[in-house]
Amino acid sequence: MKHLAVFFATLFILATMNPAVALADQRGRGYAGLGIYFDETFFPVYVKENDTTSVNTVSSVTATESGLGFNTYTTLGYVFWHNSVIFGLTYNAYSLTTKRPNIVDGDTGKKETTTESMLGPTLGWLNGRFRTLITYFVKGEKKLRTIDFDETGTQGDKTITNTDMLGFQISIGYTFALWRGFEVGPSLNYVSVKYKKQKAYKVNSPAESYDEIILDSPYMHDEIKPMISLTGRF
Repeated sequence: MKHLAVFFATLFILATMNPAVALADQRGRGYAGLGIYFDETFFPVYVKENDTTSVNTVSSVTATESGLGFNTYTTLGYVFWHNSVIFGLTYNAYSLTTKRPNIVDGDTGKKETTTESMLGPTLGWLNGRFRTLITYFVKGEKKLRTIDFDETGTQGDKTITNTDMLGFQISIGYTFALWRGFEVGPSLNYVSVKYKKQKAYKVNSPAESYDEIILDSPYMHDEIKPMISLTGRF
């Protein structure tokens, strides 16, 4: 309910703003009358770290965990009310896979894959080259799959899935012209979500698996990310 209140309060504020400045700028850039709006916000994810608990007791070799992934926010909508208000749908995707080698006389190797997706309606405001997008997420899922292995093969394979998600996202950005109808620029994005349910499955280990349960304390995360945005008008 708190997130929903923030969403509708923002809707009210945007609806009462004067679009005159934004309209003049849109006409000057040749956008007037172009209703379809597209926004692709993205940034690569890179991880490299030492796990100090994974050490060979003889050689003191420490395992290094590293991986590469991506994070994207895709918005498709329509611009109306003097080309200054956007209403659409946003889909977020996150994927990161990291791997740590097996250390003899130390910890086993590990391959960990994290994926997350979110979906929700978006309301936005265009003011010159500045833009603000507010998204209220109504559906989402986050998975964490961990595979442990050693020199003999796989020792464990467990997947934890979080569901029943609610949350919101605020994106603020500024763009520079690329060519007619397309612009690119930096954006600052705040995301706040909570997952109320969870389930787990471990291969060949029913005792560590469980069906979907309601968490006593919701799994949550808040974060602020600088990213790059490509926008288009059609």
